[in-house]
Amino acid sequence: MQEQDIKTDESPENYKGVDLFCEDNKSFAKGGVRHMIFQHGPELIKEGAIVKYGDRVIINERIWFGLLQDGFFSRARSGGRK
Repeated sequence: MQEQDIKTDESPENYKGVDLFCEDNKSFAKGGVRHMIFQHGPELIKEGAIVKYGDRVIINERIWFGLLQDGFFSRARSGGRK
């Protein structure tokens, strides 16, 4: 494997807008992704899964899927709204 073939979390191809992310990953409905961003926005920013670009949200696909596998989206939100 050549060095340029190694993709890191910061590789540009990992970043996608919500629409493109949902197009490429049909299991994720746009409304569901937007809901998760609304509910977990500050935590997702802290984890590096999303980046604010003006008023747009860009998803780091690699980190998003890592969080998904770790159960991030299934955990109860502490101190959240009921």
